[in-house]
Amino acid sequence: MDLSEKVSAEDAFLERVIATIREETAKINPLGGLLQFVQTPSAQTPAEKENNTETEEAVLDFLDSF
Repeated sequence: MDLSEKVSAEDAFLERVIATIREETAKINPLGGLLQFVQTPSAQTPAEKENNTETEEAVLDFLDSF
């Protein structure tokens, strides 16, 4: 394998990695769940309230890690 073939193969691999990352990041919420803090809360069931409390605690724990 000469140098140009190696560079071409590496470039093709890099493009596949970049395309995969773009596809996967497009699937997630770009605000990472922070949008829920600025939206008007709707009526929630007790299970949803408990889940939100856990989520808020996880966010605060994450922020404390800085």
